[in-house]
Amino acid sequence: MSLMNYFPAILAQLVFDIPLFIVWLVAVIFAIVRWIKHPKVSLLTIIAICIFITTNFISKTLVFLPYFMRENYGTSEAGFGLMSFGINAILLLFNTTAWALIVAAIFGWRKSLQASNTDSSGVPNA
Repeated sequence: MSLMNYFPAILAQLVFDIPLFIVWLVAVIFAIVRWIKHPKVSLLTIIAICIFITTNFISKTLVFLPYFMRENYGTSEAGFGLMSFGINAILLLFNTTAWALIVAAIFGWRKSLQASNTDSSGVPNA
């Protein structure tokens, strides 16, 4: 059995992620639009979203690899579990990195607010 036989199942899994892809696309558009004002934040956001998209596609494809290996090469149950563990560990590492970039984009490079001696109309307080 070829890996291409799994292609319809991979596409079916990706269909359920369309709303997520739309959110990611909107986030990239916002990052591009705000690039001039916040280049570091925009860059981190775009890199993180690219990692999310890539790991999403890879995870949908690689989830079938252990089944393929078991069917075609007689991989043992232990080998099946080891492959699943390895795939998930690597994908977790990439997704964790992407989330770290998002957190850095949200909380990094903020200027601290200074206490103001004026009220909202600009009049100095006594």
